[in-house]
Amino acid sequence: MRNGESTTWTADLDRRVTALLHHGCSASEIARRLGVSRNAVLGRLFRLKGNGHERPPSRSNQKWTPDMDGDFIDLWYAGVPRQEIAAHFGISIGNVGFRANYLGCPRRENLRSLQ
Repeated sequence: MRNGESTTWTADLDRRVTALLHHGCSASEIARRLGVSRNAVLGRLFRLKGNGHERPPSRSNQKWTPDMDGDFIDLWYAGVPRQEIAAHFGISIGNVGFRANYLGCPRRENLRSLQ
């Protein structure tokens, strides 16, 4: 169903797309699994959005609270790996670095010399 071929969206395909989306799959991953283009998946999700098929809110879209910032700083200074911090807060590893920089945390290589 790629390269200009039209995708016929059925109720079953809609259920599969939304189930994969809610399991955290990206549009590219969904497209690969269903054998359609990424743009077909994105277009279908856009059309389904008004029918209650919205992506569940991710933690990265939530506002940071002072308590979350305090927990982040504690984990950072304790030397907890970025992957674990990312999993704890439900954010990407890259966002861990952005948050650390925003909060004024020293870079990891500099943190070792402070201890």
